[in-house]
Amino acid sequence: MTSRSSCPACGRPYPRLGLPRTTGPWSQNHHLRGHVRQLAEHTGFGMGEMMQVVKAETVSWPTRELRGRVVWASEADVSVEVASEAIERTHVMAVDLGVVLEEGKDE
Repeated sequence: MTSRSSCPACGRPYPRLGLPRTTGPWSQNHHLRGHVRQLAEHTGFGMGEMMQVVKAETVSWPTRELRGRVVWASEADVSVEVASEAIERTHVMAVDLGVVLEEGKDE
């Protein structure tokens, strides 16, 4: 994550590092899913498919083993830092795709 204290796309403040990932309205998780939803709408992917793309693009996203297969960890199992990196990845993806992420579209 950069030294910015808020999302350059929608202005939401980033959580302080070292804390558990946040959930609920106006949370980090809601922020990430809102950006992913807008990317999914633009690309024609489903929400789950687009989230898998974001997880694959987020270098620090953890994996776990499930029934002998390696799978991406759940959003509930990632740190503030990993979620922040994923949000930054959605910003880069949006620029690459020509998507302007809009505030209010992630509610």
